[in-house]
Amino acid sequence: MPGHKGRAELLPLDAAFDVTELPVTDDLYAASGPIAAAQRLAARSARAAATVLLTNGSTCGVQAMLGYAARPGQRVILPRACHLSAVSACALYGLEPVWVESMADDGGAPFTPVEALVRAVQDAPDAACVLVTRPDYYGRMPALEPLAWAVHASGMLLLVDEAHGAHLNWLGAGQLWRHEPDMGVSALDAGADICVQSAHKTLNALTGGAFLNCAAGIDLERLLRCVALTQSSSPSFLIMASLDAARQYMDERGAAELERISGLCERLNARCAAWDLAPAREWFGQTCDTTRLALDVTARGITGHEALAALAARGIDVELADPRRIVLISTVADRAEDFERLERGLAELPRGESGFTAPRIARVPRGERICSVREAVLGATERVPLARARGRVAARALGVYPPGVPLCVPGELISHELAAMLADAQHAGASLFGLEQGMCVVTRE
Repeated sequence: MPGHKGRAELLPLDAAFDVTELPVTDDLYAASGPIAAAQRLAARSARAAATVLLTNGSTCGVQAMLGYAARPGQRVILPRACHLSAVSACALYGLEPVWVESMADDGGAPFTPVEALVRAVQDAPDAACVLVTRPDYYGRMPALEPLAWAVHASGMLLLVDEAHGAHLNWLGAGQLWRHEPDMGVSALDAGADICVQSAHKTLNALTGGAFLNCAAGIDLERLLRCVALTQSSSPSFLIMASLDAARQYMDERGAAELERISGLCERLNARCAAWDLAPAREWFGQTCDTTRLALDVTARGITGHEALAALAARGIDVELADPRRIVLISTVADRAEDFERLERGLAELPRGESGFTAPRIARVPRGERICSVREAVLGATERVPLARARGRVAARALGVYPPGVPLCVPGELISHELAAMLADAQHAGASLFGLEQGMCVVTRE
């Protein structure tokens, strides 16, 4: 990220676009002119009933969706593998999360099976909505149709954090690896009621640009009121203009460009064996986005964090690393020469000791709930070193970034297992979120 990767030809903007609400420029919260036209065009491209342009990213969109779907005190079904913005929404609106346990493969990549979410709908019929992340950082894309049917049969709303899937509006089904029959490519195609897409992640929009897409039946005026709670009253016209430019570029060239990028990714995946690397999707066992490169590096005797450092030394930026893998985001801004440079870097990754075994994370630990998310976040707090946080109640979401998935949410007890996992991740070179000046924020005793 960002998806434009600094290529000026993909982002034809200058300071003249940095304006404010004027009769000629329109008002996002009462759009009737150019912004309204841009939103109609974006909705058409997304096959949506309506689209709202966002300038505070998918974080704002996730929070607006949850604020729209649930009233204070209502229950919302959330996977443990959700983004931390969903946890923040629970604190902001006083929502009660019904957590659905996430599984983790041996590299610690968390995911929540659709079947588990369907069971949660059956077990919590009074919940207002279900939130799903699809695709995730690794490009995994479970079929949502069975979940959409269960959610709607129970009178709930299906919300999808599609931050990593803005390009899916133009991606063909044939460009998904192991595409399931009759599976919708985008979230709305698969039956979602509202979804949010970060256009700055996989398209050529400015950072913070996102699309909030709605199916028929959503009260747009009420949704806009929710957006206004977490987004500036003076949204950036530069970002909104970049969203419209990105949409136009993709309408004109996106399908062909994504086919080109998918081909370059498939060529690289096919060459991995020669470098003792492997496409991680082989072990995921589900549909994956072919434009997302997730590579297992352990056969070279190194961890994903070590591979990230080696590639960074060559000027190649890796989006995510875990104990086993690296993840790279390819977009329409990438050229054949970019892939060639990456291939040279992968071929020359260092080798570790033979018989190397990557660290394994058997499961995502869950702490005991002591108080609500809102009480923990807004109550009295203090800071303690991570080593002394065991047995204390978290006042901030804690986890590894990227991907920004909370391993502990506010109001939960920080277990010995979790504290050790976070310390190990930090020692391995991962970045932690939820710390303040290197200290854990906990509720005051």
